[in-house]
Amino acid sequence: MKKIIAIFTMLFLLTGCYTIYKKNSAFNSKELSVIVSPNFNFNKHKKLAVIPFKGKAYDAQQAPYVIVEEQISDMFATQLMGIGFSIVERTQLQRILSELQLSTSGLLSKSDLNKIGKLMDVDILVMGNLDKNKFNLSYQTATIKFIDIETGEILINMVCTNIFGRQYITAMTDALIAKIK
Repeated sequence: MKKIIAIFTMLFLLTGCYTIYKKNSAFNSKELSVIVSPNFNFNKHKKLAVIPFKGKAYDAQQAPYVIVEEQISDMFATQLMGIGFSIVERTQLQRILSELQLSTSGLLSKSDLNKIGKLMDVDILVMGNLDKNKFNLSYQTATIKFIDIETGEILINMVCTNIFGRQYITAMTDALIAKIK
């Protein structure tokens, strides 16, 4: 009898975990937005440099501080490679930024973008912002921008809200595929 109860308990718990995963694995149109400029051309804009994503988190007193999420930007870069983009290694990007005495703060001029593009032979610079939830370890919002190195134009702007875990990276990539292919 104890075995039967244990089996039913396990099945109940596993079913609950599956339901939670299933609920959070898809985003509706209000939670995930991908805007693609008519000037974006997948055949022209294939080589990317992904800057480590920056974010805002909160300490125990709810005071904000800046975080760098290299793991998330690396996960996104991997997803982009899977759909046909060519990605420049992050350490090469950071070396170039250091040489040019630039930061990854997101405050890059058109001239800075041109220099990066020429030195790295890339078409687009990908930058991301993440806002952590004040009350737990999840993120409230992720924003990712694909910026044309030559013009400074934002070619793709992606926003994801109500984030639970890191499956939003795959969801954002899937939504990107739907828009550009």
